[in-house]
Amino acid sequence: MDLLLTIVFWWAVAVFSAEMVRVGMTFWVNYRYKEPQDTHVMGPKELAVIIPCHNSAEIIEETLRSLPSQYTIYCIANNCTDETVSTVRSLQHDLPQVNLITVNYSVPSKMKAMIIGALQARSSGFTHFLQVDDDVIWPRGLSGVELLDRAAAATSLPVLTSTAHTLIQGLQNLEYEGVCIAKRFQFLFGKDVTWASGAAAIYRCDAFLEAAKIHDGLFQGDDVQLSYIIHYLGGRIDFLSRVTVATQPPPTLRAWWWQRAHSWEVAFMFLHSGLMMRVLLHRASDGASRWIRFMTIYRIYDGISVFGKLALPLLVIYQPIVMIFFALLTYGVMGGHYVTYHYYFPRVSPRWNRSIAFAMLMRPLYDYLVWISQLAAFPRAMSLRLKPRTTLAAFVEEASATALGRVPEHVRSR
Repeated sequence: MDLLLTIVFWWAVAVFSAEMVRVGMTFWVNYRYKEPQDTHVMGPKELAVIIPCHNSAEIIEETLRSLPSQYTIYCIANNCTDETVSTVRSLQHDLPQVNLITVNYSVPSKMKAMIIGALQARSSGFTHFLQVDDDVIWPRGLSGVELLDRAAAATSLPVLTSTAHTLIQGLQNLEYEGVCIAKRFQFLFGKDVTWASGAAAIYRCDAFLEAAKIHDGLFQGDDVQLSYIIHYLGGRIDFLSRVTVATQPPPTLRAWWWQRAHSWEVAFMFLHSGLMMRVLLHRASDGASRWIRFMTIYRIYDGISVFGKLALPLLVIYQPIVMIFFALLTYGVMGGHYVTYHYYFPRVSPRWNRSIAFAMLMRPLYDYLVWISQLAAFPRAMSLRLKPRTTLAAFVEEASATALGRVPEHVRSR
């Protein structure tokens, strides 16, 4: 037993030490490297906005009014059972750039809604589209959509929480900051990022539709799967830190747990591991860059290391100093992220309230809860992997062959 505890102890020390090295590297690169200065402001004839909506009546107006008015907007009402359709129609009088498309599937599908929107955009002559969720708020005062390179398959945007009124929202706000800082490091160092957030991203129409053919349409980690498919096909994902969008985080622990264990962790940890291996093993000349392959290896390592992290309570009993080591690491990383975030992303104003302060205090416990959610995702991921899955290739081909990307199900366009 003592030998086992000793092995686990040193494994945990190695895991947390690796985290310190990673964080140190992240901070060094973010300070050392300069961001590209030249960007292209996409014109209203080049880019459209696509918003997949599902029961969005209470939130869609704020999203629509925040977006730049010169861009055509396609709202794809995805199997809505509330007043979303009537709400969007009423807004069209004030927002003539908004177009409404309704789709009804037996199961709501965000990917299918995005495909319909992308086909509509492409058939209307747009080369790119900005996809935002129905609860995303575009930065106030930012009148255009920028790109670093029109040739990139996708551009990832920083995403932060729009509110931090509860403890769980404050914790997510700190977590989102860390994710954005990590992505900034990935792009500055490797000129590519592993994934674009499903909350907001910019896609080249042809690259998205090609990747969508390989997608299985599952909502669990649909953005992660789409990003890895883009890399598998040899595409690049940029990261534009000048634009930080806001999204509404789950306000309760129960809602957070549902989102985490049923979507995020299922995708990252287990559900798309096969796709990650395809990215690693695909011919280098045809597939992902060396940097993305390296980051994929790290992602797999990160998934395995969680089992060592979960032994933390046992290790604390065995060696109390482990808790001090872990707490110092957590507070140091979190403090560094919070202090530097507003330097890296100047459009974001510093936020401080009781929820943020309490979240900082509770962050080590939150990290452990995240690891538990990763473990809890394992059974669901295995059940999903055992079920037969088909790709959306037939759906894309059939929809492409019809006028304006319509499908043989109920579709209406203004």
